[in-house]
Amino acid sequence: MITDHCLPEEIQPDGAAGISRPELASAWASVAGASPLAAISGPDPGRVLAIGQMLTAHALPSRRMRLVTIRRLSIAAGIALLVATGAILWSQPVHTVADAALDVALPDGSTASLEPGSELAYHRSLGRFTRHVALQGAAFFDVQPGESPFVIQTADLRVTVLGTRFSVDVTGDEAVVYVTEGSVEVAAHGQVRRLTADQGLRADRQSGTLTAVVQNKDATPDLFVQIKQPLGVMFDEVEQIFEVEVIADDRIRRHVHNFKHEISTVDALISDLCRSVTSMNLRYRLTATGFEILDQ
Repeated sequence: MITDHCLPEEIQPDGAAGISRPELASAWASVAGASPLAAISGPDPGRVLAIGQMLTAHALPSRRMRLVTIRRLSIAAGIALLVATGAILWSQPVHTVADAALDVALPDGSTASLEPGSELAYHRSLGRFTRHVALQGAAFFDVQPGESPFVIQTADLRVTVLGTRFSVDVTGDEAVVYVTEGSVEVAAHGQVRRLTADQGLRADRQSGTLTAVVQNKDATPDLFVQIKQPLGVMFDEVEQIFEVEVIADDRIRRHVHNFKHEISTVDALISDLCRSVTSMNLRYRLTATGFEILDQ
């Protein structure tokens, strides 16, 4: 479900229409303050109409001139009202709530794949002036290169990137950023770290401690991350990491999915992967050489 809170009766003075979760509201406050739109203040519609009423109340030389003047003032007031309302609506956030896994196409051509229960807020002008979004929850981002940096703001950290693919997960007591392509800069708890492909950073939201998450190609990785990949690609990766065989039919292997898992055992990874594909009823069974994935 996408909720675009842009009707006049829902507009709030702080520019956070429809944003009720405190952590997302906090992140949006940083995003809104960084946008040039924050400095835009269109004419007050009420004041425009009041001035028009005051002018038309005065005696005019002739009835004909009075009618022409009233008509012109009405047109001017209407235009001013449209301009003011448009400026207010344009500066309001597009607030997206993901009841289920949801792909969001952003105005600059980038995409955000939201995990269930996550929320995203951004300006309609994203890409024209700045490229800032506010996030609560977890999302995979595929960022298009642009003249301005792409910035993801959460309640605890800020991720800045020029063009790459990465994930941000802000849930519970920690925030995790993981990069699959390119590089990003992460600012959290007064510290700044630069991450490149196959690197991640875990920030403890209570203590402020930052811990590196690095994919070691010669050892079992700490984090298994796949963005918009067919399940077959994920199964192949599992086979390489754990030296097991994963059997599945072509229909299952072709299904494109996002998946992130902190690796403990291969059984836990396979179980979590099957549960995460909500559009299918995947189950697995043990075989002599590994696992067989079934859609029941």
